[in-house]
Amino acid sequence: MRIQSNVAIQNYRQQNHHAQAMTASLRKLSTGYQITSASDDAAGLGISEKMRAQIRGLSQAQANIEQGILLLQTADAGLGEIANPNLVRLRELAIQAATDTLTATDRMTIQSEVTQILQGIDTIANQTHYNERDLLNVGATKKTDKNVISKAKSSKIVGEIIVPNPPMPFTLEIEALFNTMTGADFPDLNIIAPNGKGFGYEFKHLGGAIESSLSHIPEADHAWYTGYAASDEKMIFTNPMPGKWQIQITNSGSLDSTFNLTSNYPFELDEDVSSANKAIKLHIGANEGESLAVPLTNVTTEALQLTKLNMETPQQAGDALSQIDRASAFISAERARFGSYTNRLEHIHAMVANYHENLTQAESTLRDTNMTKEMTQLTMKQLSLQAAQSTSMHVKAQVQSTLQLLKTT
Repeated sequence: MRIQSNVAIQNYRQQNHHAQAMTASLRKLSTGYQITSASDDAAGLGISEKMRAQIRGLSQAQANIEQGILLLQTADAGLGEIANPNLVRLRELAIQAATDTLTATDRMTIQSEVTQILQGIDTIANQTHYNERDLLNVGATKKTDKNVISKAKSSKIVGEIIVPNPPMPFTLEIEALFNTMTGADFPDLNIIAPNGKGFGYEFKHLGGAIESSLSHIPEADHAWYTGYAASDEKMIFTNPMPGKWQIQITNSGSLDSTFNLTSNYPFELDEDVSSANKAIKLHIGANEGESLAVPLTNVTTEALQLTKLNMETPQQAGDALSQIDRASAFISAERARFGSYTNRLEHIHAMVANYHENLTQAESTLRDTNMTKEMTQLTMKQLSLQAAQSTSMHVKAQVQSTLQLLKTT
């Protein structure tokens, strides 16, 4: 027996150790997390926090995708209403007006209904919104002629035209009014088709004195060029290839020049090609750059080339029928495009949901408490604490024995 260094001190330290360990286990069991502070697992905390940020991001990405799907479904519903009954009824009226059994008064009545239907189409196109964003009249206010600045001794893509499938209008016309130009000696208009083939003096196709017209080419049914050795240049393509047509201007002069560029299609210059109205951008992932751009459309009667629809004579009714068929084909193509984007978003949504589930499970293995294991640990720590407390009682008895021995001496 010793009195300078008592075994009770060691026993107290053990009890304190087991009590702290049991408190930690209770904290893990009560919170459900095995990492409740950085001291529990510094590396695991850093990894799990990064995973948590990804998980929250993926949850929001799923919501973004769902909103995008609803937007596309809204646009499709508007297109469907234009296609049927509006265009279907217009076609029916055109067939009715094309027969000679009708009088002029009958055709005027038909024309009156046609006017109302066209106004209805514009109403749908202009009032189809999603969260105050226009869906079916995008680009309706874009100018079809713009001033272009061309640098001296340079050749540059100055803009682009997007031709839908099917083409609407059926003919693509591009004209550079070089008579408004200042300082250029030999300006040239060149057009690059979606497949990369160039037209113009610089490309030796449909330009200058080389070729003034082409027929039955992959890029168009027919193509014409006018303006060689003149101040203005113009190119016309019937039934042009769908896709992005680029406008290239070559300025061989020694001075910067300004001229007017015009087209029957809406076009974007190089400084506004990335216009926000051109497409809607959906962020579909948890990280920067994980987005999908969905081009919107314009189905106003002006864009569909139906504003001058006239059925007051059989000949006009026949012409109107072909215009309506082209408009119907364009609407069907746009619906198919929106439908394909909807399907794509649904697949992406399923992928993001699966990624979210797996990442959540991975984070759980790092952060969450294994309840069975921790209950076992808690039981062991409780037994250890009870053992230490029991030992403490024996130590106390031993101290009493020592004191009793001192009293009897």
